[in-house]
Amino acid sequence: MLLDTSGSTLGKRLLGRAKGLVESVAHQAYAAREQIAVLAFGNDGVQPVLPRRRAPKAMADRLDATHGGGGTPLRAAVSRAAQLIRQWQRREPGLHIRTYLITDGRTRQPLHDLPRLGDCVVVDTEQSAIKRGRGPQIAEQLGALYQTLPAMEAL
Repeated sequence: MLLDTSGSTLGKRLLGRAKGLVESVAHQAYAAREQIAVLAFGNDGVQPVLPRRRAPKAMADRLDATHGGGGTPLRAAVSRAAQLIRQWQRREPGLHIRTYLITDGRTRQPLHDLPRLGDCVVVDTEQSAIKRGRGPQIAEQLGALYQTLPAMEAL
């Protein structure tokens, strides 16, 4: 999972809602005995929240320790995730990986030629009055399924 923790996610409780979605997906992975990895991207960097391992029973402490702010290094996050996916699939051929990219899409970085992340869902958290609508563009660039945060919260 890639969690946008940039400054633009701090308004309207977006970061808290996005963390709630990560917690929910992690809980489902725990129940299914699946593995999970979480990277946060914000503050102009990409930081591991949880390295790949069996999903923990609870993620709240790790997510609470993840703070928001700064710019949105979307390209670096997608590139890092693509690198990790390639590495994991080389070690375990046939490994199925689903990536959730949770972001409001508010980045100044260009979106063209982003590396593909395979089975990917872009979860658009943008809630501003004037929407830039970058979520659908990001999903298209990644060949990913597009969902809004409210739609994912309803599942």
